[in-house]
Amino acid sequence: MTVHDDPQPPWVGRLSAVRWWLLLGFIALAVRLLWVVAMRDRLPRFDEVFYLGHAEALADGRGYVDPQGREAAYWPPGFPALLAVAYRVFGHAEVVGVFVQGALGIASCFLISFIGTRMYGAGVGRLAAVGLALYPTHVFYTTLQLTEPLFAFLLLVATALVAKPSRAVGAAFGGAVLGLATLVRPSGVLFPFSLLVARPRTLWGSRAGRACAVVVVAASLVVITPWVLRTHRETGNWTVSTTGGHNFWMGNHPGAFGGYRYPPAINSELLVNGEMDYGRGFGLGVAAIAEAPL
Repeated sequence: MTVHDDPQPPWVGRLSAVRWWLLLGFIALAVRLLWVVAMRDRLPRFDEVFYLGHAEALADGRGYVDPQGREAAYWPPGFPALLAVAYRVFGHAEVVGVFVQGALGIASCFLISFIGTRMYGAGVGRLAAVGLALYPTHVFYTTLQLTEPLFAFLLLVATALVAKPSRAVGAAFGGAVLGLATLVRPSGVLFPFSLLVARPRTLWGSRAGRACAVVVVAASLVVITPWVLRTHRETGNWTVSTTGGHNFWMGNHPGAFGGYRYPPAINSELLVNGEMDYGRGFGLGVAAIAEAPL
């Protein structure tokens, strides 16, 4: 990638590297600590409860199972797996999850600075990093046990790797990281494939760009395939997790009006032999779109 000229950067762009990294770390840490103190009495809710339950089961050696001890496939495994590692090292205290989310948020700020500076100069890169450090939604996720901070961090790591001058190596490792991101949020599977049509020659600046895009896709598939095979064995669906099918049906059933509120009766159409088959939601949703496209 080409570093653009930055002849008159703002004052943060004129700081020495050491002073800049210390300043960014202080800003990102201080804001998140203040938020943690403000939300010290908050309890996990909704999706968080399930992610935490899976993480505890993994940390205890019970596998990726639901509360009844059955093999689970509804929630993607990436974030619970990271939490499980943290639990094994630091114990099952609630503060461990907050520490993980805070560390991911601060690390993302550093990555934004690194990527932005390399591509657009110190002024742009450093201002972008300060923006992310102070961005309210990003700060709020410090106390939410959800997938977004890890997914954003992995996307930034992949961006830094894919844009490396050593194209083949960067493409392979970047693709692998995108595969890990897909295990965190399954919609990430679209990112590697988008490179095939996103003018890869412009991205890498050579005719080897399309080959690098293929390497990214192949590496990501290598990472996600074992889990997809496991999900198919358990549910019959070729997917990372079945929550996508459920959400797709929620948003596209006749009468859907947005958001997560929906008539409970629509779940009856996901029943197969008395068991919920959330993967059916994709087909049902597509059929509903075809029937009433407007």
